[in-house]
Amino acid sequence: RLTAGDGGKMKIKEIRALTGLSQAKFSQKYGIPKRTIEDWEAGRRTAPAYVEDLLEFKIRHEPDAQKERQE
Repeated sequence: RLTAGDGGKMKIKEIRALTGLSQAKFSQKYGIPKRTIEDWEAGRRTAPAYVEDLLEFKIRHEPDAQKERQE
């Protein structure tokens, strides 16, 4: 199980790792440009806190997101 590295908040890369999806597939599934995900994960840009919170909630609590982790 992944846990947040800094103060209890998960970063985009940790959130994406929970799904097991590539950047391209994560981008497609959640409607976020792949370049934006790349920039967030590389630290060139910072994801808005509400985006991290919403994605973490969706992935942890919605059955379709969890199913992808198990496949």
